Amino acid sequence: MEAQRGHDGWGFYVWRPNVSVFFLDRKELIRWTGYSKGLPTRVALEEWLDSLAEAPQIQKDPTLLKEQSWGPEAHDDDGPTKMIT
Repeated sequence: MEAQRGHDGWGFYVWRPNVSVFFLDRKELIRWTGYSKGLPTRVALEEWLDSLAEAPQIQKDPTLLKEQSWGPEAHDDDGPTKMIT
């Protein structure tokens, strides 16, 4: 199992023999694993998922976006522009 944080939240790649599935929903992930409630493996999985939910969110510094980003947020909106028709 692998966790990946995206802009929508956490996503999980889960693998078992001959099957690999991506989940965005925690409940669907737990249901797919098939672990019964109270099983030590399921308890450990739920604790791990809880620890991910408590992880701090990534903060974006707007000044660094201007310096380091190549996206539209890095471009000056008030610069000289010309419309070509």
